[in-house]
Amino acid sequence: MVDATVRRRPFLTWAFASDAGHQTAAEGRLLRDLRANADLVVEGKTVVGGIPGGHASAHFALPGDADIGTGLPNWLSAACEAGVRRALVVGYEHDAEMRSQLHAIDELVVAVPRTDPSRALQVVHSDLIPAGFELVELAADADSLTIRMRRVM
Repeated sequence: MVDATVRRRPFLTWAFASDAGHQTAAEGRLLRDLRANADLVVEGKTVVGGIPGGHASAHFALPGDADIGTGLPNWLSAACEAGVRRALVVGYEHDAEMRSQLHAIDELVVAVPRTDPSRALQVVHSDLIPAGFELVELAADADSLTIRMRRVM
């Protein structure tokens, strides 16, 4: 992984659940599982620290808002200037902004609901692994399969 200070922007992970009926529980799990590795977390329009109280305020400040739709690269640069080295955006609600700016995303983590094998092809979308990303991990839990992809460097 290239250092955030060299790139002048944080490493960005976007995590979401692919199925509307599955989103609340799955995205809550993704948030719990991934936030410990992030300096900054975006949930909806809320910006919080990855580990609350985990950074000294003298060395770290959160950006003012989470309006990532106005230009993700600019927002990431501002976050880097504020001391953020790893950022996590959680939620399918960011789909329009994030998919249009995939070039700025380093890692995708998608929770796909488990289903009976006869419906499997109806659940997985053809663009699940976008161009420029590679599969790096699959993990299963009781009700979903979590797929982790990283940008090919």
